[in-house]
Amino acid sequence: MSNLPTPLVRFGGELEAAIRRERDASRRRRRAVATRAAVAASAAAAVAAVLLTLPGGPDGGLVGEASAAQRAAAALTAASGPVVHVDMLVTQRDADGSLHTWRQQSWQRTTPPYDRREIVTPQGGEPQETATIDGDREVYDAQADTVYITPSGSPSPAAGATPEPASPEPFRDQILALLRSGKLTPSGRTTLDGRPAVAFGWDDGHTRYDYTVDASTYEPMRWQLSPLDASSATTVDFTAYESLAAGRPALDLTAQHPDATVHRTP
Repeated sequence: MSNLPTPLVRFGGELEAAIRRERDASRRRRRAVATRAAVAASAAAAVAAVLLTLPGGPDGGLVGEASAAQRAAAALTAASGPVVHVDMLVTQRDADGSLHTWRQQSWQRTTPPYDRREIVTPQGGEPQETATIDGDREVYDAQADTVYITPSGSPSPAAGATPEPASPEPFRDQILALLRSGKLTPSGRTTLDGRPAVAFGWDDGHTRYDYTVDASTYEPMRWQLSPLDASSATTVDFTAYESLAAGRPALDLTAQHPDATVHRTP
């Protein structure tokens, strides 16, 4: 099946018919027709390139699919300073229709060992603050005003084994992989919370992936994963995605809570 728009497919058929009508003409005539065919094919390719831009491209100022994906990927990698700060609201819908919402803030170093501090606040619940610094696992107990530290190399109580160092944001790696593979492609302009945006989408036959970015900066606004069987869905709304010059104090719970008691235990 041709990937060209219908008008271009029809144009190609008409061009072939014209060439057949001229096949009994002189050699010079045939050469002229071939020359015009080559020019027409080049023009058709140029038109196809324009038509394959995002909907509304000529008047909306949108770039082509490949360029749009490149800009979206660049926006995710641009925030690659010493620390990347992400603030997002996560909504999860279960198969029974119940909703779970929580706010998740993270500060993460972009180079190994990927030191990270995270605050997860369930809707109607208390914040849960954790960190990983040089492999040490830290947990802050607000009621006791105590930072509990499990040194690097200590077995995990739950798993019974030493965990690997924290990795960069998994959603970021997933989105980048889909953008760079060409699977997550732009589907047009939209608005989100009143802001102009560009939508990307793809489904793998099991899950629908939707990614929405700011129309000017291409920074992330929303990431959605929806199983096609409608059994559940997860929506991530970004309120901040930025690079900070902050160093270890932004990541270490003992620096964030200088008056807290520090308790080290394996």
